[in-house]
Amino acid sequence: MKVLFRSQVLSEPCCFFLGTSPFTHLHFWGPLNGKITWTFFVILVAAMSSFAQEKRPATIALPARALDDQVGFKILVWQYRNDAKRDAQLYRQVNLSGFHIDYGEGQKSRAVWAKRENWPYYVDHAAGKGILHLTPRSGLGEIPRDGQPAARPWSFFNDQTKKELLSRLKRNVPPIASGPVLAIALDDEVSLGTFNSPLEVDYSEPAVQAFRKWLPTQYRGTAQLRDSWGLKSQQTPSPVPFERVRAQIQSRPPSEWKLARWMDFRSFMDQSQADMFADLVRATNLLAPGVPVGVVGGQQPSAYGGFDYARLRDSLQWTEAYDIGGTNEILHSFWSSAPRRGRMQTYFLSGNLSQDKWFLWYYLAHGNRGVIAWPDMKRQPWFQDGKIHPHVKKLADTFKQVQKDSLGVLAHPDTEPVFSPIAILYSHPSVQLGWAIDATAHGKTWPRRSSSLDNSCLSSGKNRVAWTRLMEDLGYQAKFVDTQELLSGSLTQAGCKVLLLPQAFALSRDECDAIKKFAEQGGLVIADYGTAITDEHGNGYRPSPVDEMFGIDRSKDQGWFDGTHRYEINGEAYQQPFLKRFARDGIQSDKNLVLVERSVGGVLQLKKVGVGKAVFLNSSPTQYFDAKARAGEFGARWRELLQKQLEEHNVVPEVRISRKDGNRFGVELLRYRTRDRREIWAITTNPTRQGAIDNAGSGIEFSPNKIDLVCKSDRPISQIRDLRTGKIINSEFQLPADEALILEVSYE
Repeated sequence: MKVLFRSQVLSEPCCFFLGTSPFTHLHFWGPLNGKITWTFFVILVAAMSSFAQEKRPATIALPARALDDQVGFKILVWQYRNDAKRDAQLYRQVNLSGFHIDYGEGQKSRAVWAKRENWPYYVDHAAGKGILHLTPRSGLGEIPRDGQPAARPWSFFNDQTKKELLSRLKRNVPPIASGPVLAIALDDEVSLGTFNSPLEVDYSEPAVQAFRKWLPTQYRGTAQLRDSWGLKSQQTPSPVPFERVRAQIQSRPPSEWKLARWMDFRSFMDQSQADMFADLVRATNLLAPGVPVGVVGGQQPSAYGGFDYARLRDSLQWTEAYDIGGTNEILHSFWSSAPRRGRMQTYFLSGNLSQDKWFLWYYLAHGNRGVIAWPDMKRQPWFQDGKIHPHVKKLADTFKQVQKDSLGVLAHPDTEPVFSPIAILYSHPSVQLGWAIDATAHGKTWPRRSSSLDNSCLSSGKNRVAWTRLMEDLGYQAKFVDTQELLSGSLTQAGCKVLLLPQAFALSRDECDAIKKFAEQGGLVIADYGTAITDEHGNGYRPSPVDEMFGIDRSKDQGWFDGTHRYEINGEAYQQPFLKRFARDGIQSDKNLVLVERSVGGVLQLKKVGVGKAVFLNSSPTQYFDAKARAGEFGARWRELLQKQLEEHNVVPEVRISRKDGNRFGVELLRYRTRDRREIWAITTNPTRQGAIDNAGSGIEFSPNKIDLVCKSDRPISQIRDLRTGKIINSEFQLPADEALILEVSYE
């Protein structure tokens, strides 16, 4: 169904596709002003009736109003144990003037008040609570916790589910659409189940039937599908839960794995979530023209829960995702082209003033549009009985500084990040396979691998963060790319010189061919371990299509690490300090590089490929996530190794920010280019933080001293201006460890 409308905030007609429908075009020539007829509502429901059977359009456009020049960094206070209208004077005393509205129905007076006061807000739970994620009230208890397959209560393939979601949007959105609403969230902490917990849904009959229609689109013909699934001539494909494939991962070499029946269904469920979001975003755009729509409480990429960011990148217009497993860097990359889609973070106060200041500056420096503040610290509200919490008072100046108009350039949709010529492949099938390998640590108790355990022990997440910190510490800003970008050949066209493959376990033959072509054309490919041991469906290669490129032979499987297990982080040791979760007995190493694939031989396999080079490390940097390992011999060895490979390939930072104290890590430079071609630098400390979904997280430690820095650039610099103070500074300056420097740089 195609919908065209023109309103007062959109100067040109905009086109929205609401799934497949027998209806023809529907035109609106005038502002929708929050009203919608019941007939139109019925059409919306009909439009969504078969969304899972067809691929959605590639991209949902960002609403025009989201490009407002006044966009800046905002602090929006959740209305928990406080009231923005009642406590407005308290808010103003600490330089706060943003809040949130829940649901929307019956909240028109708040929108009117916000418009009068010019206080921005975002709307949460616009599609209600308990459908886009499951709660005890919406049937969570009906799903077995023993790993057995089950139907999803409120299945995405049930017409009643879609009708109810649209009904909630129709009730919640119009009352709040006319105020200064910055964004609308469909729901909070969305999930196919609950967070990333391994719940085997949706095995309802409509979902399985839709899966069977979708499945052939993932293969080149029936023969390939049947071979992948091991199907007999007339056998119908039926998905299976993880328990049905777990044993082979533990007992057989990767070349004998056949995981397609599990992995394909997980991919299908990820796609169903992305499609549902896309349809609801389009419907909400009609109810609130010009307002970006997304979700909040996003999870790290994992096998369960639905967070495949390669699928979600085009289904949402903004999001707030917990910064676990590198989601901040993934979205910083995926949403880097103007107009950029908005990203925010949830802000929990820790009680540590330096940490609480740093959090705001760090995410401002990373181009976030602001934070959603949870106004409760250790069960003490920010505002109560006409008083302000003493710790919040201490943050008043920081609140003021990060929201300065002069710093709003970092949040503007037309300001684009400047990346180094280094790409990091985001492979969600590899995330799925990595989860499966990690889960073998638990044996049959894998269904109890909770989301919180996943957040602290998922090796793909920790490995991803380790790679980003390594690049940052060497002075680079690497960019995550997905499979579509890799296959399109755009990396070489965009000037990319290096492709990193972190835990790229599950790659298609097409991806392997694209990687080889990248190297043949002069690129440097660096992989850690386990690269392309299976295809994108989880079926083992024999041999892998990349073995020849790397010059390795996996013909004799002798196990990984200590020879008895393949998982890197032992989830059973989740209560132990991070470095204690890594097995040590029987591990072979070479100068702090742990040998992973014992059948491959040593570490650091190098081979020329065309006019480029392939580097197979056969080791893992995951321990770099730990602050002590990062600061010690382990971190120094990894920085030395990677810097040598990059410099030999003539990849050096164009701009280098160095610490005068000699430390090689802990300070990050992010560069941006504005619409009028100005260059902005954001310089911040970058400790490794173990994020959390219900608190400020852990792992952040700061020296009380300022850090002396010196800047060197390949291009002569004519002027550096501090955007915070307006002062001109020279190429040597100080960085407060718990803040950030935002500089405007002019070249000669």
